[in-house]
Amino acid sequence: VEYTKVAGAWAAARVEYTKVAGEKRIVTCHAGANLFMRAVYLPARWRHQILVFSAEGKPKGMTHCSVQDIGGPLCFSGDILAQGYLLPTCEPGDWIAVTVA
Repeated sequence: VEYTKVAGAWAAARVEYTKVAGEKRIVTCHAGANLFMRAVYLPARWRHQILVFSAEGKPKGMTHCSVQDIGGPLCFSGDILAQGYLLPTCEPGDWIAVTVA
């Protein structure tokens, strides 16, 4: 008998704010360095898949996408969970799901 061990964890966070700074679209949610310390401090080694859902919990399709940075709730400039990800455009109230690296 063979067994396969697969990491199956994920975390969901509500999008609190969005803004455009220069040419960057920045999404602020309640998951960042507080939950994903390795991804924040070593982003080249710990890249997570991010899925976007509407406020009602329905998956957002890839028809309206933009390059976005996902920032966490902590008050320091390095609390960036994802930088330069092409994702469905996030709006306040949407949900993001962060999968394991």
